[in-house]
Amino acid sequence: MSFSFRLRVNRSPSTTIQTDAASIDIPSPGSGVTLKFRSVDTNKDCSLRDAKQWALVGTGYGTEEAAMTNGERLQDALRLVFVKNGLGVDFGERSPTSALTQYGQTYYGEMLGKRVLNSAHGLMVYASEPTPVFMETSVQATAGKNYEKFQLDLLDAISRSPILQAEERVSASLFGASLFETRVDSRFILLVMAIEVLIRPKPKSATAIALVNEFLERVSASNIDDIEAASLRGSLNFLLQESISQAGKRIALEELKTKTYLSMSADKFFSRVYGMRSNLVHGNMPIPSYQDISGVVGETERFTSHLLTSLVESRKPMTT
Repeated sequence: MSFSFRLRVNRSPSTTIQTDAASIDIPSPGSGVTLKFRSVDTNKDCSLRDAKQWALVGTGYGTEEAAMTNGERLQDALRLVFVKNGLGVDFGERSPTSALTQYGQTYYGEMLGKRVLNSAHGLMVYASEPTPVFMETSVQATAGKNYEKFQLDLLDAISRSPILQAEERVSASLFGASLFETRVDSRFILLVMAIEVLIRPKPKSATAIALVNEFLERVSASNIDDIEAASLRGSLNFLLQESISQAGKRIALEELKTKTYLSMSADKFFSRVYGMRSNLVHGNMPIPSYQDISGVVGETERFTSHLLTSLVESRKPMTT
């Protein structure tokens, strides 16, 4: 028995490989292994340019372990070549999984008279014979919002005609953009950005400001390099006001008061999502997993909605 690996990726609709070819044969002399990079489509003749999915397929491995090891090794080679050529692809590590069940595989296998396997997003290993057919399932969910509540809120907003500040308009735009995203990481980052733009740090205490100013004077009086001095002054100036983390917790409590999110107070929930955002964006350990982000993104959306709404509606209306 021989084994194969298949590494399937989803292609970004904004980039592709400009060719009519449906596959690229990759030489592997003397190994007995066949490697091919090809389009994945119901139309077998679909070009690499038009296919929504691509796959690197390796066949002829003597063991399942050898197929898996080689597939894992070649993932990084693919990552590099995609980046080098400016091609956007999704390897599936941070995406929802959608699997055809064993019942489904059996059902379609009997109907087609062929061996049916789930078309895994990412790397999979399987026995090469008999040649399989790959199938997948997908679901697009739509959240329906309450009509009566929307109607009341619409009438109230029109009657009040609030004027949003520039930061609040940006926040509303980022909030809306997050709901167009299908990738949970992107949605989460946009939501935290929508929160951050609403945060206005306050000055530190007079004692703390005096201490920072003392350091600033010592930097100016020192003999250090001008570039290094400018860098130090920039860092010290940030210490004159609250950090984003401190200000975010304060605003969360001021505006959302006793509301809770995932059984946490508003300030503790903000600390959690802001810490996850920092680890994800800056590569700090532990980097939150797909499951971690999925577990908080819904409540982050609710938190953002509540915070922006409260900031606008708690402001006294302008008089004319």
